[in-house]
Amino acid sequence: MSTHRRNNSSGFTIVEAAVSVAIVGVLLVSSTAVFSTIARSRASQNESRLAQLLAQQLMAEIIQSAYAQSGTTPPFGPQSGQTRATYPAVDCYDGYVASPPVSELGTTLSDYAGWTEKASVAFVDPLNPTVAAATSSLKQITVTIVAPGGKNYSLVGWRSKFGAYEVPPLTQTTFVTGVAVTVQGAAPTKTVYSGAHPLNIATSQ
Repeated sequence: MSTHRRNNSSGFTIVEAAVSVAIVGVLLVSSTAVFSTIARSRASQNESRLAQLLAQQLMAEIIQSAYAQSGTTPPFGPQSGQTRATYPAVDCYDGYVASPPVSELGTTLSDYAGWTEKASVAFVDPLNPTVAAATSSLKQITVTIVAPGGKNYSLVGWRSKFGAYEVPPLTQTTFVTGVAVTVQGAAPTKTVYSGAHPLNIATSQ
């Protein structure tokens, strides 16, 4: 009389192992795609943040300038002999372009190779700033930052002929018209440049 023993082992078969490998592979591909999307999103957000900070720095510099050059009505853009460090009015910045971006004194902003900054100035209707005008008491300033990949980021400001910056002080005083900010983090963080245009109306400071 012969006896047969049944094998009840529960190990993986080749087919089961192949299916498992396929499932793991799909999960890995999906995870890689998700992480890649997250990385691209973070890079885009970081680029946007840096661009806006650069735009704020240039806008702060421009908007504190005089509405127009005293006693003259020159065309927009710099006049002969004028440099950015000596621009007296917002008009002078029309058509300004620098690549890479530079400071008011002409120093190249480190870590921004491949970036470009631009500025344009135009008359707009005081009652509707979205409408261009041949001449008016309101000027629109547009600062555009172009990232290395070619994407444009814009910041718009307005300068009025009757704004607080145009009001002469009652007595001789010293006041702050613009603040530039530079922050250097640990590598590989880029140097961050920004600015603000505080309007100090106190009699002295």
